Amino acid sequence: MGKVESNTPYDDVCRTLTVECDDLVIPLINEIFGEDYSLQDKVIRRANEHFLEQQGGAEEKRVTDTLLEIVRKATKQEKKYHIECESSSSDGTILIRIFEYAAQIALDDGAVTGEKLIVEFPHSAIIFLRSKKTVPKQMEISVRTPGGETSYYVPALHVRDYTMEDIFTKRLYFLIPFYIFNMESKFPEIEASRDRIEELKNFYVDTMLKLEDAVSIGKLTEFSYLEIRDMTNRVVQNLAKNYESIRKGVGDIMGGKVLDTEVSKARNKGREEMAVEIVENMLESGMAPEEIAKLCKLALSDIIIVQERMLQKQMV
Repeated sequence: MGKVESNTPYDDVCRTLTVECDDLVIPLINEIFGEDYSLQDKVIRRANEHFLEQQGGAEEKRVTDTLLEIVRKATKQEKKYHIECESSSSDGTILIRIFEYAAQIALDDGAVTGEKLIVEFPHSAIIFLRSKKTVPKQMEISVRTPGGETSYYVPALHVRDYTMEDIFTKRLYFLIPFYIFNMESKFPEIEASRDRIEELKNFYVDTMLKLEDAVSIGKLTEFSYLEIRDMTNRVVQNLAKNYESIRKGVGDIMGGKVLDTEVSKARNKGREEMAVEIVENMLESGMAPEEIAKLCKLALSDIIIVQERMLQKQMV
């Protein structure tokens, strides 16, 4: 047997999330391939190790990032999906690997009927963590055979095309661990500035708070939230290996203790702001401070402070 092809830490993160988390995989498949799967549809993981025959009879083991099937609950229709995560800008070789993997996947599931071999290629796609703006959103593979030429398109998802707002709107939580790639060019100036480090930490605290909100309303499982948190830290620690302040700053947040403390603070602050808004609305409606204090079970002195602040704002 020949050599085993090595994988990057980002391949491992991609594989972990797709293997463990249906609620991350299905929105990703929907976005890349224009599907409309629901979380009730069944995700079946397929073996991602394939042995490619080389000259002289040797075999080379290749590991795909993601190979799965989705079965629609209503119609029982099945489709195979093969996704590769690419951390460098495209130089064209990724298409060679895509075709090589896809052909082997097709052969693994091929069937011989009489004198006829039938193979079915999976739906393949590429996730570019880094990419030049010249790299298109779909690439093409063309196969010339003695019976004619056929071609198919391989969609390409570029992390750079998505804002954090896009990610939460479309539930593309799968992309959060890789979002740091969008900041990579700014690492030197972030590393050199205490304020920028604090901004980065606050960005991740805010992101994790939003994920917790997604968990609380049933858009994300607690397990997937914890996986995203862990995988985000892994990506940052690898990508920013030469930037100690960035690694430590994000590591402190994602490591648990600091994040939990910051989340608690944010929640308490949010509750306080909500309580103040409620009291202000009651005062504006004409309710007396004593009545509000009794109804909301708050100290009368706190109600008076809110009332005085409202009067000061009106005088400005």
